[in-house]
Amino acid sequence: MHKDELGLDLTITLRAIGSRIIKEIRNQGIELPGEQIHVLEVLATNKSLIQQELSDLLHKDKSAVLRIIDSLEKKGLVVRVPDETDRRKKNIVITNKGIALRDQIKGIGRKVITLNVFKDFSDEQLTAFDTFLKMIRSNLTE
Repeated sequence: MHKDELGLDLTITLRAIGSRIIKEIRNQGIELPGEQIHVLEVLATNKSLIQQELSDLLHKDKSAVLRIIDSLEKKGLVVRVPDETDRRKKNIVITNKGIALRDQIKGIGRKVITLNVFKDFSDEQLTAFDTFLKMIRSNLTE
């Protein structure tokens, strides 16, 4: 097998995992697009960001991020809070409802990973896989 084929296999596998997680999220009655889930995760990790920072982290233009924020705000999952030092800026903050939903979604993702993705892996295979992932991340940060 060639390295370029592994790249394609990795891409296909990551998409399949993402699709399976989204399917399970929907099966639980949660209707939230993947990009909105991603924003909740980023906000839960960073606590508070302005729109530009969120755009930079997501690698999306500001207008696309604005639409996502508007949708999440209508659902009560995020709020815009005036910046204490610059009144022109609004900090995007995840609400308690947003955190609870993000935690529920994260649990669904863990369940898919545990019960489906790695169900036939031995402990040795999981250890080797973890080692390979760390090598890949290391290669990308050099």
